Amino acid sequence: MLEDLEDIYVSSVLSVSFSPDGNLFAYSSMGGALRLYRVSDWEEVASSGWDSAAISSIALSPDKSLIASACADGKVRVWRVSDGSLLNRLESGSEGVTSVAFSSDGNMLASGHEDAVRLWRVTDGALLNTLEGHTSEVLSLAFSPDGSMLATSDQEGIVRLWRVSDGVLIHDVEQSSEDQNWVNSLSFTPDGEVLSGCGKFIFLWGVSEGNFLKELGWSESSISCMALSSDGTLLVTGSFDSTIQIWGVLD
Repeated sequence: MLEDLEDIYVSSVLSVSFSPDGNLFAYSSMGGALRLYRVSDWEEVASSGWDSAAISSIALSPDKSLIASACADGKVRVWRVSDGSLLNRLESGSEGVTSVAFSSDGNMLASGHEDAVRLWRVTDGALLNTLEGHTSEVLSLAFSPDGSMLATSDQEGIVRLWRVSDGVLIHDVEQSSEDQNWVNSLSFTPDGEVLSGCGKFIFLWGVSEGNFLKELGWSESSISCMALSSDGTLLVTGSFDSTIQIWGVLD
């Protein structure tokens, strides 16, 4: 174990996130606390009980200046990392927010809800578009590297690709098998040509046509999160049974 941050946990941890460059680490808790650390020495950069509602998902902006939180009270909040002050409170109009993700340029924020996805402009919190079509809770969001597409997944295992500019559904990806009953996490390869998703199994799809490419493997326990290496050749997964596995994407 490299570091133990257990002494400052205030309640169950619901979400963890690294900044895109890996220099900052953040976590959120059931009690609404949000903590931010510098990875080089694990010094706390900012800490606060920033919310009274449970924070189900967090995301750091590419420039590390902002952190977004998805809250059980139906609100999305965007905070300044420098001093922990609130930049925007985005009223979603739904009972809960399940996931958040920044676009690669940091100008747009996507939020997942019980049956829809909303796109927001970060600077002023304006609602840009609502993507409708999911019939169950949206579990994961991922912008393509160039920011032109958004991938979304729900509890029923449906994975969709949307055009960000106008919110048009490009296509659903091909169902790999009956094993694709939910997808907890999504990620694009750096070239934007392949989309990976995981639940109990790990799936790869071609982005241009949404075709199923292959199944990498499966975990004894459901896979809760994953991350792709910067060159797109390795995929690391974490599971609910505390195991971490490394997969070769090109094998």
